[in-house]
Amino acid sequence: MCRNCIYCKCKKCVIKKGKTKAGSQRYICKNCGKTFILKSKGRNYDEEFKKEAMRLYFEGNSSRAVARLLKIRSVPFVCFI
Repeated sequence: MCRNCIYCKCKKCVIKKGKTKAGSQRYICKNCGKTFILKSKGRNYDEEFKKEAMRLYFEGNSSRAVARLLKIRSVPFVCFI
C-alpha cells in the first residue's frame, strides 16, 4: 500500500515506525524525518447523537448536565457547539 508523507508529500519514502500508546500505527518519512499517524482513533458521534445533545442544550440545560444525561464527558460536548 502506497503512503504519502503528510508534511512533504513525498511518495514511496514512508515506512512504519511502531505504534502509539493507543495502538495506532505510527509512520516516519525518510525524506523529511517527521513522524505522523494517518488516522486518529477519536470518537465519531453520529448526527442524531449530536442533534440530541444540541436539543438538550438549547432547552436550557448546562453543558455539564447534557454530558451527564448522555453519559459522555463534557469536553466532547463543548466541541459540538
